[in-house]
Amino acid sequence: MRIDEIVILTLKYLSNEKGEVEGRTLLQKMIYFLNEKLDLGIPFVPYYYGPYSEKITNALESLKNVGMIEEKIETYSQKMSRTVFFEPCLYKYIFNDFGFKFAELTEKKHKQKADEIKKTIDEIKSAFHNDVKLLSVAGKMLTILRLKNKPMRPQNILKEAKALNWNISKKEVKEVINSLKEINKEV
Repeated sequence: MRIDEIVILTLKYLSNEKGEVEGRTLLQKMIYFLNEKLDLGIPFVPYYYGPYSEKITNALESLKNVGMIEEKIETYSQKMSRTVFFEPCLYKYIFNDFGFKFAELTEKKHKQKADEIKKTIDEIKSAFHNDVKLLSVAGKMLTILRLKNKPMRPQNILKEAKALNWNISKKEVKEVINSLKEINKEV
């Protein structure tokens, strides 16, 4: 399955009733967890909001350039972004008819994998209660575990997160550990 097909299906399964997906971070982290659970072979590197894949960004750009999706950016004031929002701006991805048809064709072409992606997205959404920040923290924690290649105690994860300039609280670590157990990922 090509990366653009994975991205378009993920957008379809994450989209709200308006056909929108709110958040670049949400998309990156959701595909990161799909990659972890379904072994999709997408490379990720540690980045500001956790694991990041340039291939996903490139696929989004391609989907925009061929006219399958539209990207809208909402920016917030400095004060609001620090107190209310996780990021200083919100990227919205909107399906059009062409993009929706491509997603449907991709579903038919890759029926079994599409079903796995949809089921896994539903599991992840449920485990993380649609909380993008918690999903981002979970991605950071799993990235640390992959880099160290061994199980770690929460205090060691916090220490490693600090070394990567990732701000994670003890409370978030506890919440994420419980959510990761729900999707069969151990810390």
